[in-house]
Amino acid sequence: MSGLEHELYHYVVVGKLSWMWMAFFTVQAPALVAERWLVRRLHRRVRLWRPVQSMAVLLFLGVTSEAWFWPVFDQPEVQAALLRGRAV
Repeated sequence: MSGLEHELYHYVVVGKLSWMWMAFFTVQAPALVAERWLVRRLHRRVRLWRPVQSMAVLLFLGVTSEAWFWPVFDQPEVQAALLRGRAV
């Protein structure tokens, strides 16, 4: 739902869909399911230190956001809308 909301916002501001935000949020759901599955599956055998878990999450979010979330702001149409104050 969040991906659709972001794409709608992009459409209102720029007048077209980018689908990059939709991709970003769509990847989050299977990643969350996989994380829960791994935690349940490996819980008794492997106990990861909490900071290692946090770093893994931040690494995943960093890679996916660099690929699909932040590049939307590099689009000239989005930058122009931001400068005009239309995107606020």
